Amino acid sequence: MGRQKEFEPQLAVEKAMYPFWQKGFSATSIDDLVEATGVQRYGLYAAFRDKHGLFLAVIDHYLERMVGQMVHVLEQEEAGWTEIQAFFNQILSIAATTVGHNGCLMCNAANEMGQDDAEIANKMRRYQERLITLFERALIQAKATNNVGPNLDPTVGATFLFTTAVSLFALIKSPLPQATYAQHVTVALSGLQALSNS
Repeated sequence: MGRQKEFEPQLAVEKAMYPFWQKGFSATSIDDLVEATGVQRYGLYAAFRDKHGLFLAVIDHYLERMVGQMVHVLEQEEAGWTEIQAFFNQILSIAATTVGHNGCLMCNAANEMGQDDAEIANKMRRYQERLITLFERALIQAKATNNVGPNLDPTVGATFLFTTAVSLFALIKSPLPQATYAQHVTVALSGLQALSNS
């Protein structure tokens, strides 16, 4: 029989997510990860090969757990304008938390590494495609129920909503007042509705 693992890798990934989320990839040291996970470096290397391997596992965990929770409302079969608003309200709620001030881990990783790291860039593309697809489906439903006007192109609108979400995550990392984030969402959504009727 093989020797039993000394730690649960998935739990280590969960704990490693927070220093990476707060500091970014480059600024997070192996010592930071050892302290956060309670796992010695040889154990982390054995399970994940290196810091980059652990970071990729963390990104996958973040996309499944954190992003999965956020987009759940958009994945409902009848998701429409109300669910789009609910999605952005979730981001605003997260922004009010300590960890929320770190912004979006996936977006942070793409900004830091995306141009030079093919694996991170590919994960960001899939993240973008997932959100745009869900936004587009919700906008088609919103158009059918007259929650947005007849002149809306759902594909263009979905891309706009994605960039609105990304820019909101960037704002959250700034020292601006919390009210600024809500204003950003209000102007974006009301502007999209107005344009759909013009």
